[in-house]
Amino acid sequence: MAIAWTVGMVGWPQYFALPLQLFLVPIIGFFVCKAVFGIVLYRVRVPCSWKDTIMASIASMGLSHAIARGIFQGLWQKKGEFVRTAKSRRLGAKPNPFTSVREEGLMALALGACIVGMIHSIGFQYVEGKLWIAILAAQSIPYVSALIGAWVAHRSGEATG
Repeated sequence: MAIAWTVGMVGWPQYFALPLQLFLVPIIGFFVCKAVFGIVLYRVRVPCSWKDTIMASIASMGLSHAIARGIFQGLWQKKGEFVRTAKSRRLGAKPNPFTSVREEGLMALALGACIVGMIHSIGFQYVEGKLWIAILAAQSIPYVSALIGAWVAHRSGEATG
């Protein structure tokens, strides 16, 4: 919905306005609290370095789209399941590392385009505009994390063969 609303604000500003700051601040607060609590709870439960904590956070955020898709498929279809990916040793040719995260890549591109569109059309002249851009950036974090995870998995596969 944020993408659709942003397209409306950029394309038809006479019909679509920026949401009020009153509604945007709690959304930003939710994102910040979720990030902070996730890291704090992980550090309390899993004794590891900060680097491992950050990498685990990136991995968990990267899975959120796939988990949500699996949940929705389970709600709307009789048979919803998480699809296992084929391992490279079972395939004849080397697979594209970003095939499994195609949807996430498209969402990251769409949100990035919305951010660029907002900067060019509304800019940073309104507090609400800054907050909306921050919300779009926060919404893109899981999708970018999925792309990073696919790239890391691809790179680690090259190292191990």
